[in-house]
Amino acid sequence: MKTIDLRDYPYPALILPCQSGIIFEQQVRGLDCTHQKIEGILLPHPALLSPQVKTGLEAIHPGCYRSVTFDEACKVDDMLKMNCVPLDVIKEKRDESSEAWVHVRISAKDIQWPFKPSSSEIWNYREFAKKFKPDVTEAEVAKALDHRVFVDMHMLADFAGQEAILTWENCD
Repeated sequence: MKTIDLRDYPYPALILPCQSGIIFEQQVRGLDCTHQKIEGILLPHPALLSPQVKTGLEAIHPGCYRSVTFDEACKVDDMLKMNCVPLDVIKEKRDESSEAWVHVRISAKDIQWPFKPSSSEIWNYREFAKKFKPDVTEAEVAKALDHRVFVDMHMLADFAGQEAILTWENCD
């Protein structure tokens, strides 16, 4: 089998486990430098390439040196939703998830992507942004919501309900 090392891949990525003949490997758990491997395919999704997703994962810093906590799993889930990424963190698999390796489920087909920001979403985004940047301005919130990449769910619709791995560049 061939192995692809994702250690230097600079963007978050989604790995769908399946028999493919390709093993994806990622260094995880911060400076602990543990390596996780899984056979599968790499699924592209434009929303994962947004700077907000990468910055959000780095700011939350889930599971560094240990498994992901329930609070960290919820924060990652919230950050994905705020950036229109059709993934749900599988909280029951927190013990198997760590920094740079989180078990997720591809959202159901009935989830409507894209969606327009509503007033409640703007409030939620503002509150979420304050966790990372307490002095966030209304102009920054408006700009972030106006420039988000809204993508159709159809890209992943055939994989709806399936489990996958959300991975990103290790912090070390």
